[in-house]
Amino acid sequence: MTEKQLETFETNLQTQQDTIIILKGVYKSGKHTVQPAFDKRINHYRGVERLSEEQKKGRSYFVEPTEIKIELHHNKSIDLSDEIDAINWNWMKHLKEIAGSLRDAQKSPSAMFYVHIEGREALQTVSKKMKVYEATKKIVEDDPSNLKDRALILGEDFSQEHPTNILEWLLTKAEDDPQKIIDVYSSKTQGIKLMYLKAKQKGIVTKSGNAIIYRDEPLGIGDDGAIAFLISTDAKHLVSLMKREVYPELESKPKTTLEAKIAESKPRPAVALEQEQEDAIDSLIKEEEEEVPGPHDTTEVEDEFSDLT
Repeated sequence: MTEKQLETFETNLQTQQDTIIILKGVYKSGKHTVQPAFDKRINHYRGVERLSEEQKKGRSYFVEPTEIKIELHHNKSIDLSDEIDAINWNWMKHLKEIAGSLRDAQKSPSAMFYVHIEGREALQTVSKKMKVYEATKKIVEDDPSNLKDRALILGEDFSQEHPTNILEWLLTKAEDDPQKIIDVYSSKTQGIKLMYLKAKQKGIVTKSGNAIIYRDEPLGIGDDGAIAFLISTDAKHLVSLMKREVYPELESKPKTTLEAKIAESKPRPAVALEQEQEDAIDSLIKEEEEEVPGPHDTTEVEDEFSDLT
């Protein structure tokens, strides 16, 4: 198991009512003999305690890494309440032949066995289905005028597509990767990302080598670097200018303050993302006319975007 798999496994194990580990064979047949794995980085066998000859005299059981051999088979049981099993498991769990779960085993060409925890695989399947349901619900209940912008945030430009085609694409995305859809609807910084992507579409931001440029100002390296800079408070003034160029039609529309929206007791109707973007960016730059932040202002601003979705 890898270190990450070990951490996940040990967390899951703490929730079990007993201390019995069951190893399932990936192919459910055959036997395989294993020994402790030598790690050149530590110049020792992983999971095997270093003991002096004097210390060994005081132990009822200890591992001699070059001598011990354990045969693994489908449904092998390991009792962690047993001293010998527990000591041997300390090195067995580091073997590449043993994966932390069936899912991990399916991804590893070296895994021949995996740790079976009753109900875990079913729980993972249920969890995925619940996320798919949540992501699908957000898409279906969204204002149709928002869908092309949601897709743009996910990296697809559907400017010329029929809304039904966009809806179909988003629903397919929800089945494949529901967390990405959920993030689009819940992340506090998606409004800034959307504004930046629209600025790219309109040629308001340009590229020089790997650098993204706006009004002769470098925003960062690549899209991710540029978006990260725009989210920071150092970019308030540039965000204000970019907003006016990307959304000129919104300048004359009535503005609703973030404070007023929080105070609303009734759910507001669905509105286009462009208007949400206007309101969120206004809250970000509301102090800009009094003071333009200096180059070393690094205060986090993510909380200012809580109303983007």
